[in-house]
Amino acid sequence: MKNATCVLFAGTMVLAAVSGVAYAAPVKSRDQVQKELAAAMQAGDVTARFQGLTARERFPDLYPAAPAQLGKSRGQVQHELVSALQAGNVTTRFQGIVPRERFPDGYPAAPALAGKTRAQVLAERDAALKAGDVSEGFQGLTPRELFPDLYRSADH
Repeated sequence: MKNATCVLFAGTMVLAAVSGVAYAAPVKSRDQVQKELAAAMQAGDVTARFQGLTARERFPDLYPAAPAQLGKSRGQVQHELVSALQAGNVTTRFQGIVPRERFPDGYPAAPALAGKTRAQVLAERDAALKAGDVSEGFQGLTPRELFPDLYRSADH
């Protein structure tokens, strides 16, 4: 039972370290957030309480028209279509299956997604654990937040 608890704890630590590093977002200052809110309110892009509509949607006459999105040129669309047909990624007729799925031998293998190696993930996990950046328990706090005196040397 003790071994299972240790394995569960270690697995939780690994998942927390990897997910925390992967989804870390840049921190905005209070001034940046206030400026963004003011700009959104001025543009009418903030939703009203309980209605789910923005001021721009409720009162379109009070706001200038939203800028038009630039689309792709005819040549770009045709090039994308030819590329998709050659790769077998366009459904034919009403079957709902792309040729690549029906005849996988007739098309080149799909490119593998670039990712991190096991060693890179383990190194990131170890660095996060050492820095106290992995949340623990139900509070969602990191050791750095729970015990700031232990991690002061890493901050300065």
